Amino acid sequence: TVKRLESGKKPKKNSTYRGLEQFLQTDDSDSTIHDYIDAVIDEQERQWQEEPSDFIDWDLFREVSLEFSTQSARLAFEMAEYDECEARKAYVAMAKEEFEFQLEESDDSSVDSDGCS
Repeated sequence: TVKRLESGKKPKKNSTYRGLEQFLQTDDSDSTIHDYIDAVIDEQERQWQEEPSDFIDWDLFREVSLEFSTQSARLAFEMAEYDECEARKAYVAMAKEEFEFQLEESDDSSVDSDGCS
């Protein structure tokens, strides 16, 4: 399944790739974390070079951090919408299976042991 995901193929019917992202070679979450740290450190270095040594502009750190937090929140909401959609599909499939099972059960109970109703 992971090889199928890596190749770019769509998941097979009634399956999903959700939760397998961690097995991919490239990990976007690590990249996002490193980008966040780099941006904050870049801002710190900029302030050290351009501002008096006793001055720290915490609002600029907040703005840099907030930009990445907003991106992370947006991604989390997108994944939540995807998960909701997949959960609804699974629920409908399970309900369909249960309905078909109940139909079979009711058909079996209407037949006598000799095969006559």
